[in-house]
Amino acid sequence: MISLNQEGNVNRTKGGKPRSFPYAPWAQEFIAALKYSPDIQPTGHIFADRQGLPDQARRLIRQACSELGIQPLATHGYRKTFSVEEYHRARSLGADDRQALLETSHKLGHNRIDVTRQSYVSSDKRAKGAMLYDE
Repeated sequence: MISLNQEGNVNRTKGGKPRSFPYAPWAQEFIAALKYSPDIQPTGHIFADRQGLPDQARRLIRQACSELGIQPLATHGYRKTFSVEEYHRARSLGADDRQALLETSHKLGHNRIDVTRQSYVSSDKRAKGAMLYDE
């Protein structure tokens, strides 16, 4: 686990709790380099302020999508895509519906599976995925 926090940084996540997330081993060098990037603010944040964050994030995402040749989504679309994929990954590894929702909820930083079920992995998305894995 790599912390991007600098001394005096205050956690400002939506839920006010520290977040951790898994990432692929090949991303280790990139993520470690972020901590020492000239773009990192003294607070440890990548973006200078929250006012410009949405515009900056959209611009960076569009640029990355263009470079990768993929269709850009709205920023929250990637979170929803991750949620559905993560739910189906858990199911394919043997988790039942509730356990897969719980695992996905925790990775999203939610305390309740209802939020994930209603806003991210709806019953139709869960059913469609079940058909994909039933071979």
